[in-house]
Amino acid sequence: MISNGGGTEPRWSRDGRELFCFSGQTLMALPIRLQPTFSSGAPTALFDAPVLANYPNDGHRWQVSPDARRFLMLTDVGQNQAPPLDGVVNWPALLKR
Repeated sequence: MISNGGGTEPRWSRDGRELFCFSGQTLMALPIRLQPTFSSGAPTALFDAPVLANYPNDGHRWQVSPDARRFLMLTDVGQNQAPPLDGVVNWPALLKR
């Protein structure tokens, strides 16, 4: 156990130096050292992140970018419908005009 305050949905940074997790609706970061032995530092609150509640697969509500500087999260925008999506077909031909 590395946190006595609990945490859910943990994600490792790609370099293994940080562990990210949620404490309620707050995204936390815990610094990790592997040498000379495994140890973790004090957790730091990064930001409040109201991720989508009751998502069928909570393990995939958010991800950390490879550089650990950005986060992708499913959030509730207060709408039940997604806005329409416009697709452009054969866009290279439009560039030639």
